[in-house]
Amino acid sequence: MKKLCLIVLLCFLSLFLSSCEITNKTNGNEISTNDNKDKTIKKVPKNKSPNQANAGMIDYDDQAIYYTDNGKLYTISKDGKDKKILFDKYDVYSFEIFEGRIYIEFKSKGLYGISSIDMNGKDLKYIDINNINSDINWFNGFNMCNNYIYYYLGNYGSDSQIYSDFNMVYRYNIKNNKIDDKFNILVGNMSLPVVYNNKLYLQDSKHLDRLIEIDDNNINYINFKISEHKDQYTTSIQIFDGYIYYHGKNYICRDNLISAEKTELILQNEGYIIGSMNVTTEYIFFTNVMFEEDKATVQLNRVKHDGTEMKTIFVDILKKENTHMASSPIYVVDDLIFYRLRESDKIKVMDFDGNIFDWGL
Repeated sequence: MKKLCLIVLLCFLSLFLSSCEITNKTNGNEISTNDNKDKTIKKVPKNKSPNQANAGMIDYDDQAIYYTDNGKLYTISKDGKDKKILFDKYDVYSFEIFEGRIYIEFKSKGLYGISSIDMNGKDLKYIDINNINSDINWFNGFNMCNNYIYYYLGNYGSDSQIYSDFNMVYRYNIKNNKIDDKFNILVGNMSLPVVYNNKLYLQDSKHLDRLIEIDDNNINYINFKISEHKDQYTTSIQIFDGYIYYHGKNYICRDNLISAEKTELILQNEGYIIGSMNVTTEYIFFTNVMFEEDKATVQLNRVKHDGTEMKTIFVDILKKENTHMASSPIYVVDDLIFYRLRESDKIKVMDFDGNIFDWGL
């Protein structure tokens, strides 16, 4: 009888240990036990590079959302409940999360530069990019790509205090902490740079039908059919799923990145004034500004990639004296939209159907 009890006990113990081993192998994957099912983070395909459409203003990881507001870098939980200032030592203009650190474009005592912090807002490190010469008086942002910080320096135009006549593109190696002295490119005033598949893409304003592709030490030029709309301005270049997306005053198009032989017109409306765009897995979100005598109405719209299922999901109305501010950028995080109201400067958080969440931003 004792032997039988011992055998039963050993079998039970073996079964228990094997179940523990299975549980340990399962943890960390998308499969989860009942005990931690509620903690599993929903994975949604995203437009990763914050400098594509999110413009270095907002980014996220598996734990939290990070964003800038009034020169400070904040972090907030994905349910919108836990908000705190992560960094406010000096004014933060834009940022990127890269390999466990946050790289910041800052302004301090009238000077611009780049520094980095850890994900807790500590361990501040200054990036020495002090190669500005007498012809350069404008710091025009940066992008992270592979092991480099690509940064853009220019000068004020003679007739403009906002845009520069040219940009010099330099890069800083974060592995050896040195400027790459052999690398520099002269381009005209750029549209927002794009990082896609570990390559950097720049659009030169003097050659709007051409992208400059920087693949480590190789520089290539990609021509696309933007000339079909040469009578309009073209801006907001984004690359998604192998296509170049761009818009002008009243149209949105896309070209194949590999063989840009044919332009696909996604939508066009002669009455539109398109202000901003964000391309996601399922939808293209864009704003349309309608000016009236005493106000301006900004529609936040969504449309499928084939131009179908057009829908207005949010409307922002501006008073006459504020119509010059017109449209605001559209930031997308997972399955949420962050839209900054132009008059109040408050941030509206909504889902893809326009349902508003009260996050107090």
